[in-house]
Amino acid sequence: MKERSQGRGIPASVVDLIIEYGTPQPQPDGTCKYVLRDQDKKAAASQLRQRLQHLEKAMGKEAVVAQNEVIAAYHRSD
Repeated sequence: MKERSQGRGIPASVVDLIIEYGTPQPQPDGTCKYVLRDQDKKAAASQLRQRLQHLEKAMGKEAVVAQNEVIAAYHRSD
């Protein structure tokens, strides 16, 4: 798949976005086609703006992880 999409000028990162944000359309043969519609793009943009806001709020904070579990989160003191 990677070679076919790249041969068509579609990078894997674009395919990932189509699958992540697109609308699934199950096909009669059991496959699922994803279509990125205008409304999907608008919803994705809204989600990304919200994520960027959360990223801004995360600045100046730290998290401590042990064995894949968060054990502490706090404001950084420089």
